[in-house]
Amino acid sequence: MQRTHNAAGARSTMNKDNPSLRIRTMYAQKTEKNPVVKLGPDIKAKIGMQLRLMYGEIVDQGVPERFVQIIKRLDDPNCEGM
Repeated sequence: MQRTHNAAGARSTMNKDNPSLRIRTMYAQKTEKNPVVKLGPDIKAKIGMQLRLMYGEIVDQGVPERFVQIIKRLDDPNCEGM
């Protein structure tokens, strides 16, 4: 068993024989205690619409000018660092 710390400094335990909760949830099987819930097409459409609205705003913001300048300097073969 291996102990690690996450970005917040909290200790977590990693074990190759015990997959994380996220992976176990992804492959969850329907049981009496764990019913698999399926979303209807109307709910999926609504979630998709809301995600497109939310991420569309982020895409429309564009790249900040300071990032454009950094990228230009990185692409310049004559520039030896920043």
